Amino acid sequence: LRIPIPTTLDIKTFSSGKTQINRSYTKNVVYNRTADGKVLATQRPGVIVIADASEKGVGAKGRGIYHWQTEDLTYIVNDDTVYAGASYDVTLAQNISSGTEKVEFFEIGDYLVIIDSENNEGWYIQSGATTTLVKITDVDFPPNQTPALTLAKGGAVLNETLYVGCTNGEIWNSSVEDPTAWAGTDFTTAEVSKDKGIYLTKHNQHVVFFGRNSIEFFYDASNPTGSPLSVRTDITLDVGASDTHTVWKDDDRLYFLGVSKSSGCNVYALDGFQLSVISSSDISQLFQEVVEGDATTKAFASGFSSGGRSFYIITTYSLVAGVISPIESYIYDNTGGWTIWSICIPEYCDFPVVSFSGGSVLGPLSYAILDNGDIIRIYDFNLSVDLNTSADWVADGWVADGWVQGVNSLTGTYINCEFVLPPFDGGTMDYKYASNLKIVRTPQTDYYDIVPGGIDIPASSNEISVQWSDDDLENYYTAKTINMFEPDSSIRRCGRFRTRQHKLTYAGLMHLEIEAIEFDVEKGM
Repeated sequence: LRIPIPTTLDIKTFSSGKTQINRSYTKNVVYNRTADGKVLATQRPGVIVIADASEKGVGAKGRGIYHWQTEDLTYIVNDDTVYAGASYDVTLAQNISSGTEKVEFFEIGDYLVIIDSENNEGWYIQSGATTTLVKITDVDFPPNQTPALTLAKGGAVLNETLYVGCTNGEIWNSSVEDPTAWAGTDFTTAEVSKDKGIYLTKHNQHVVFFGRNSIEFFYDASNPTGSPLSVRTDITLDVGASDTHTVWKDDDRLYFLGVSKSSGCNVYALDGFQLSVISSSDISQLFQEVVEGDATTKAFASGFSSGGRSFYIITTYSLVAGVISPIESYIYDNTGGWTIWSICIPEYCDFPVVSFSGGSVLGPLSYAILDNGDIIRIYDFNLSVDLNTSADWVADGWVADGWVQGVNSLTGTYINCEFVLPPFDGGTMDYKYASNLKIVRTPQTDYYDIVPGGIDIPASSNEISVQWSDDDLENYYTAKTINMFEPDSSIRRCGRFRTRQHKLTYAGLMHLEIEAIEFDVEKGM
């Protein structure tokens, strides 16, 4: 009998954005789908801490990071301060307003624009003056009007024009290639559904405006007066966005936490104007509580893509007295399904990525900023170790942009993978006896991830821990082990049960590719 690994979260109980008891789940894995449709789970890619905010003496409110292609320079927003350089290298003199919510970056003409919807402000840096931050002061920029309009989250650049949405449903545009210049007639209004503006972004060369109950699309009609945009009356979606920073754009695919009058809260993917629900009912209910429950529980999201695969990372958190405390990070892997990630370095928890740097450094090698202001990098899909160091250092043969070789050492922590498989009762509540439990995996002889010299990590095991529970996960039997390098390694006698769940755990250099467990079952008395 064979039980496949789970590819979603089967949640029994949850509270305030965190799963408390899961009937089945995986943690710290990614999924690989074979040509014949099988799903294999392996360790998530490793991360390395590039800059520790506390060691740098900067704030602990990571709000955004972006790599500006024009100047080949990375910018960081931490609380009310903007920095140039991926390691907090240069502090810009002008401060923005203090905050905890994500800011948005946009390249337009010779400018890099920062939109801070939390504080209803816009800022820019001009090419050639890379350390000078200037506030957008044009009286027709929506927050500067009388009365002031309130910015919705997000923004978009289409044909060298910056568009921002407002909570009253209006979409305003800057002059072409000039985000500092705005006109009092350059706007349009959401037409199909007159609801609150929540989020604005770009999709398939359209400006897309998320309301509370609808999504509308606008195209560049080159109108001679007013806004260049005209609405697509043939495409309107009866789903809105939650009032959170959970929209992530992966090329022309959008992921977001959405709400509708008929089905409540779900996680959606928007691809080619087609909308699909990607969350299970359990995951949807968890986020429904986040959206409608205690006002101190919120969510933010980001993601990255590599080799045609997308990883959407949505983190729940609590916000009390201006302090963000991550609760749990849920990952949608479009190859397989849902999992939970956490950074395994001591003193870290969850995987609270606010944003990736984007720009000219795309994909898994881009920098990312965490909620506490730390800068990390996803560096390798084939090394199951999270790395931390307080110095910019690289061992012989280990290459990373901006690093130099030195005498310090990197400290590595193995990525801890967990698999809790769904309950099994064999279709009867009679007692059963299990034996010869094996792990179904790709053939493994001596496949270890190769670690460059100089990284300080403990000795690695080639044994995976196996436990089981016969009382609905209240208690687990003492762990037994299976040697992954011995094809015939198994647990011979597994005892009597009515309903059983299995848990696998592993942390080490062995490269996992697990499909399922299998065992023999004999009906007992």
